[in-house]
Amino acid sequence: MTPGRPPGAGPQVTVEVRPLGDAALVVLTADLSGARAAARAIGAALRRPGAPTGVREVVVGFGGTVVVLDPAPLARDAGPAPDGDRAGLDGWAAWLGRLLADGPDEPRGDEDLPPASPPRSHVIPVTFDG
Repeated sequence: MTPGRPPGAGPQVTVEVRPLGDAALVVLTADLSGARAAARAIGAALRRPGAPTGVREVVVGFGGTVVVLDPAPLARDAGPAPDGDRAGLDGWAAWLGRLLADGPDEPRGDEDLPPASPPRSHVIPVTFDG
């Protein structure tokens, strides 16, 4: 049983944690409800006192949840990795794997999801020749 998970919390979903580029991980789930449940569990764990730092964003998708990490500590392979034995992306993957080992709680709604990042605008200059 995952620490902090109440007994009889309801059905669980199976998850798989994989790297997504150099500074992100994806938690693969079977469907949207599993992705939301994983995001809720990650958000709750990150709000606990003494929780690891370095998560920039948690993004829910249809079949998974993306955890975007601060790339600066990852580039140094040091910093606030949550696993004392393994730093960097491997440490975060191990932490997420342990957190979600029993599967996240049954989905209850969006109220417990981590807050969304503020919207950002990007200007991409384009030149068409011809």
